[in-house]
Amino acid sequence: MAIQLWTVANVMKLSTDLRKKIVFYAPLTEHMDFMGVDPVTYSWTGSTAVMFRGGSRTVTAPAPLFNWAGESPNGLFVNPPTVNLGYNPSNNLNNTNTLVWFETRVPKSTPTNSNPFGSDGFWGGAGSIYVSHICKANSVLSNTEINQIQAALLDVPPQSLPPPTPPVSNIGTFVQETPAGAINGSNTTFTLSQNPDLNSLLVFAFGAGAIKRVSSGPGNLEYTAGGTGNRTITMGLAPMTGSPFFAQYVTA
Repeated sequence: MAIQLWTVANVMKLSTDLRKKIVFYAPLTEHMDFMGVDPVTYSWTGSTAVMFRGGSRTVTAPAPLFNWAGESPNGLFVNPPTVNLGYNPSNNLNNTNTLVWFETRVPKSTPTNSNPFGSDGFWGGAGSIYVSHICKANSVLSNTEINQIQAALLDVPPQSLPPPTPPVSNIGTFVQETPAGAINGSNTTFTLSQNPDLNSLLVFAFGAGAIKRVSSGPGNLEYTAGGTGNRTITMGLAPMTGSPFFAQYVTA
């Protein structure tokens, strides 16, 4: 089947120079549209009940199986060889140039992770997972570029965050700093140099602006503040090397 339309909203968040390096992009959030060389193949047999925005429905082959966690799209179900996803081999999804994708909203990229596509263009990676935002570059990208793509492609439901309570003059001093801790793509725990007033604390990461503070179990663009004096910042997604990451606050 030939697909002529594709979604550009996510990749338009990237800089012009970085967008020029993208030669293939398949959102796979709720449709099969993609930018690349036609065609796309998706096949399976039987029927299954899948979650869709908090409810369930029965999907019958050959309709694509998309899964949602509330308002967040997990992606397209793949489970080779019974549920197959494939693209024209001319897309060269399996070559050494950088491939970025998400498995049930967990960011992946080559060469850190094994390329899930074979030379035939078919998915040969993990099974019984949901894949989304398959993005192929025309070269080997830097960690900073990979991090920028992952931050742009991750779908986050719009949130109206209340602004922090403006600090009064006798609370303390204003601090802007990079919290202590390794920024290496795996570490998620960082330490502030001083005790923050939580009403003023803002954490900026992934080039996505201020991210949300939660009480526990932080998600991909969320964090918690705890420990002695609320100095310990625990991220839901580890910032990669070169990723924008800093905090600002007024001392308690």
